This record gives sequence, C-alpha cells and structure tokens, in this order.
Amino acid sequence: IRDRFEIGQDNAWLGVLNLRQVLWASGRVGNAWKSARAQAAAARAAGDDTAAAIARDVRSAYYLALLAGEQAHIARESLRQAQRTLDQIREQVDKGVTPEFDRVRAAVTVASRRPQVTRAENGEAIARDALKRLLGVPLHRPIALTDPLRAQDHGGTLEQATARALHSRRDLEAVKEQLRAADLRQRAQSANDRPSLYLDGNLQWQGETSDGLWPGDRESAASASVGLTLSWPIFDGLRNRYQTRAAEAVAARARLQ
Repeated sequence: IRDRFEIGQDNAWLGVLNLRQVLWASGRVGNAWKSARAQAAAARAAGDDTAAAIARDVRSAYYLALLAGEQAHIARESLRQAQRTLDQIREQVDKGVTPEFDRVRAAVTVASRRPQVTRAENGEAIARDALKRLLGVPLHRPIALTDPLRAQDHGGTLEQATARALHSRRDLEAVKEQLRAADLRQRAQSANDRPSLYLDGNLQWQGETSDGLWPGDRESAASASVGLTLSWPIFDGLRNRYQTRAAEAVAARARLQ
C-alpha cells in the first residue's frame, strides 16, 4: 500500500491591487482635458445661442404682428377717408356743382380700397396666429399688443453696432470653442506615438489554510511594491498616424466653419 501525500492546503486566497498614475504623457492627458473643457464651453454657448434665437424669433414675430396691425389700421382709415370723400362728392353732384365723373371716380376708389382692407386684416390675423404658435397660446384666445410701433435709436456708428453684435453672438463663440477643442484633440491624438511615464503601485495578499475557511495571521502574507514605468509605443500598424490625420481634418473643418 502506497502512502498518499497531500500537496497544498484546502483553502487558498489571493488578492492583488494594482494602481497606476500618469506622471507624464507627452501632453496627451493635458490636451485631452483641455479639449473636453472647450467642448463643454462650446455646448454652453450653443445652448445660450438657442435661447437667444428663440427670444429673437418671438421678438420678430411680435413686431411683425404690430406692423401688420398698423397696416390694417391704415387700410381701414384709408377706406373711411375714401368713403367720406365719396359722400361729399355725392352731395356736390346732387347740388350740380360737381360733374358725375368725379362721383364715379370716387366710387371706384372706395371699391379698390375694400380688398386692401381685407388683405391687411388677413395679414394681421396670420401674424397674430404666428406669434401665438411661438408663445404656445391657443389660436382661439385673443392677445393684446401693448407696445407702440416706434423706431428706437440705439446710438453709435455702424462699426460700433457691428462690434456689439459680434460680441453678443453666442453661436460664433460656440464655433470658436469647437475649433479650440478640435485643435487640442488633434494634439492629444498625435501624442499617442510619444513616451509616457507612470507611477505604479502593487499590493498583494495571499494565504492558505486547512483549518477552517479563512487563514490566520501565521498562514498569510502581504507584500507591496512601488515603481516607475516608461512606456513608448514602437509600432501600432500606422493606426495612430491615420487617426491623427482624421483629427486634423476635423480641426480644419471647424476652422472653415
């Protein structure tokens, strides 16, 4: 009968914790972080521009409704004036002081003004409905426009007004930030071919026991190590070269935009 030999313990445990911190990456990490911040700034500027566009559309619709209302008012007043002129000419014709031709001409003027009133009133109704749709107001609900249709003098020269407009254009700010983000992404991508320096830490614990499930203090051991790792990619099948070219194309498109 041969003796049986037992190798090892019934329960073995092993735990490993690896930590790595980038110390230097040839600008890859820094440029990527700056690119993300620029992209976030571009998104915020685009959101502000969307809000400004909504406000601009509402303001434009409001003043178009005011304009349409003034045009309808002018058309009605013009019709009333033509009707008063026709009534005066009729009295003069009846008294024999004005020829019949003047009455006919005044009647034609009145008849030509009525379609103008209809068109102006329809235009006012369409402009008010467009404003209601932008505001989310039901079309059957009436609205009152309280502002007068008056020109406003903002002062300054055309160059000053242009400078103010460019300064307040959030869409322009958004594309500038997008260009900055694209340039930084291109720099981060091109750095993938360059060396990187890492700080590595390793913590390992292991234990074995045949007495129960968990090993005791005399049946376990722990070890730790810290070191520096220099990593330099030698060949990646030209993948990074073409990814860098793609990033350059994105940056060029952003610059044209």
